[in-house]
Amino acid sequence: MADYGVTPDGLKIKRLADVLADASAALALIQDPVTGERLQPDFSAADPAMQVVKIPLEAVGDLWALLHNVFSQFDPDAATGAALSGLVRLNGIERAEGKPSTVQLQLTGVAGTVIRKGQRVSDAQRQIVWITQADVTLDHEGQGSVTALTEDKGAYTAMPGQLSVILTPVVGWNAVSNAASAVPGAIEERDPLLRQRRDQSTMAPASSPVEAIYANLRNVPGVDFVRVLINNTLVTDSRGIPPKAIAAVVVGGEDKDVARVLLERSPALNEWYGNALFVVTDNLGDTYPVQWVRPTEVPIFVEIDIQSLGDGELTDDYGARIADAIVIYSRFGAPGLGIPVTAGYDQDGIVPGESVVAPRLYTPINSVPGHALRVIRIGTESGVLSADDIPISWNAWASFDPARIKVNLL
Repeated sequence: MADYGVTPDGLKIKRLADVLADASAALALIQDPVTGERLQPDFSAADPAMQVVKIPLEAVGDLWALLHNVFSQFDPDAATGAALSGLVRLNGIERAEGKPSTVQLQLTGVAGTVIRKGQRVSDAQRQIVWITQADVTLDHEGQGSVTALTEDKGAYTAMPGQLSVILTPVVGWNAVSNAASAVPGAIEERDPLLRQRRDQSTMAPASSPVEAIYANLRNVPGVDFVRVLINNTLVTDSRGIPPKAIAAVVVGGEDKDVARVLLERSPALNEWYGNALFVVTDNLGDTYPVQWVRPTEVPIFVEIDIQSLGDGELTDDYGARIADAIVIYSRFGAPGLGIPVTAGYDQDGIVPGESVVAPRLYTPINSVPGHALRVIRIGTESGVLSADDIPISWNAWASFDPARIKVNLL
C-alpha cells in the first residue's frame, strides 16, 4: 500500500477511489469463523449494507481533500484569502485594502433644511449606493454640497449628473446631482497580484540596484506602480535622463516614504531625476533633495459606435456602464471587472509608459452585454479621433474619465 500523508516529497492524499479501495481490501479480509466465508464488498452494488458503509468513507475522502487545502495554505503559490495575507506578512508586506469611490454631491431643497450624515443616493438603475459623509444645512438659496462614498469598497465611477435618485427621503430635500465625475476607489488586492508582489518583494536585498530599488519601492504602502530606469552613461540618454542618474517612476505612496527608500537604496555615485522632490534628513542631520517621476497624465478621449442586439440586455444606462468599465479596466485591468485571472486577460490595466491601443478596450466594452461593437476611435483631443495607437512617453500615463467617453447607439 502506498504511503499517504506528509512525505519528504510533500503531501500525498488519498482520493475517494483510494479510500474505497483500501476499505474494500480490509473488508475482504473479514471471515466468518463458522463457515469460513469472506465478505465480498462492492460499493457500486445495490447492497444496502455496502451503501451504509460507504457514507462515512465518503466523509473520509472529504477530510483528505480538506487536509490538502489546509496543507496548501503554507505554500505562497497555493495559499488563498486570509492564509495568503498572513504568509506575505513574513515578507514585510500587507494585502492592499479596497477603498470606496468618492463623489461630490450637490443638494437642492428648502433653505435651512438639515440633511444628516448617512443619507443614501444612487443612479437611475439603483445599482451602486453612495452615502453622504457629513451633515449639511441648505443655504438661503436651498443649496448644499457634501462628499459621498460608495457603500461598498471598489472602483466605481459616476458620470456628471448620473446620481439623481434620493434613496432616503428627507423633508425639504428635493433633488441631488453630481456636477463632476466620481473618483474611482480600489478593489482589494486579489490573490494572484498579491503573490506577484510577494515574489517581487523578495528582491528587496538584491545585489542589483535596479531590483533592490524596485522591490523596496513596491513595498511602500499605497504604491501601485513602479518602474526604475538608470542611465549609466556619461551623457543624457534619449529619454532625457541625465548621466549617472536614477529615474524612478512611482504611482501612489507618500512622498517622504518614496524619498527615504531612494536615499537608502541608491548607489552613492548616482543622482536622482524627476519632477517630484522631497528633502530627506538623515540621522546625522544632513539633507538630501531626492527626486523621482510622478507620471504626467495624458487625457484620452474615446468615442464608440455600438448596435443593440435586440435581446433586451442593453439597459438605458448603457453609455454610463461602458464608460465606467473602460475607466475601471484602465486602472485595474481585468480583475477590476471581475474577470477571473485565469482567463488570460490583462491584469495590470494601462500602466504609465504604455501606449493606448484601441483593441485593448474591447474587453471592458464587451463586459456590458446586449450590444455589438462596431467602431472605436481614440485621441488626445475631443475633435481629433481615429483608430490609431496613442504613444505614451515613459514618464506619462494615459488618463481615462467617463466625461471624455462618448457612446453612440446606431
